Amino acid sequence: MRPSVCESVPKLGLKLNSLTVPSDPTVAVSHGAVFRAMNKADGPKRIVQSNFGFLQIEERNLRLPAHRMATPLDGDFDGKMYIDNVLDWVIKKEFVLSKHQTFRTRNWQVFGVNKELIIYQKIWVSDFDNARDHYQAHSKFNKGAEVFGMLQIDLEPVREEGRLEVKSGPRGDYYEIHYELAMEVDGRNLTVKALCPPGGQCRAETQLCIAAAFIPGTD
Repeated sequence: MRPSVCESVPKLGLKLNSLTVPSDPTVAVSHGAVFRAMNKADGPKRIVQSNFGFLQIEERNLRLPAHRMATPLDGDFDGKMYIDNVLDWVIKKEFVLSKHQTFRTRNWQVFGVNKELIIYQKIWVSDFDNARDHYQAHSKFNKGAEVFGMLQIDLEPVREEGRLEVKSGPRGDYYEIHYELAMEVDGRNLTVKALCPPGGQCRAETQLCIAAAFIPGTD
């Protein structure tokens, strides 16, 4: 299975879906700051009325209040502790967006060497002011957040290209795959891409309509 998923969502009023952690010990980890390219020369202000981000599993960091209040999971291969169902808000409410603007964040995932290398990356939206990074989707800080779309990322070609290094952990051999997620604003559309290695080849993309995230009449 290696199609690039393309879908269009006409509005933000989606039903909130409950998410469960799969038995497959795959983890997605936020890897630092989001890189933003701002272009302020494009006409009137386009103030976004919603938050857009990714559902992640983050390595436990007790310096973060959000992680201290969550129950950690034990990584099945690398022995690290993780917090699941965490939201990483890449585009935040009241950002002033240009017509063409890109947001990037880097992540990594752990797979057992015999596992299928496919990521089902959920994209989330929230119209509320309370949206917070590092907190779980069901926390009070992210109350009202909803699933907005999904990016299916097939990383089998990365293995076939010989780009992966096998690592040994306390519970077996595994791959640690680093990749980049990009949100590209194009007018009232949002294209989400996965690039692996980071900054390299696009492995999957999907397009979403975000017209409802702007005040009516916004170009």
